[in-house]
Amino acid sequence: MLAHIGYKNFIATERVVAVVPYNSAPARRIRGDAIDEGKHVDCTNGNKTASIIVLDSGTIVSSAFCTEAVAGRLENAR
Repeated sequence: MLAHIGYKNFIATERVVAVVPYNSAPARRIRGDAIDEGKHVDCTNGNKTASIIVLDSGTIVSSAFCTEAVAGRLENAR
């Protein structure tokens, strides 16, 4: 199943490992490392990042939607 994560971007729900708020230093570090490794997908459409979605492949997806909104959409899609 696919879940809408904002701005006409969708993500496969079965691939999601975690949804993490972006306001902590470890989350910012995870995103920075993913950018350096080429494993970052920016789905914020130029807006401020509010949450980080971790996929089973090690890819990190940035979303402008808050963690609760993303988690709710993932739950509704499943």
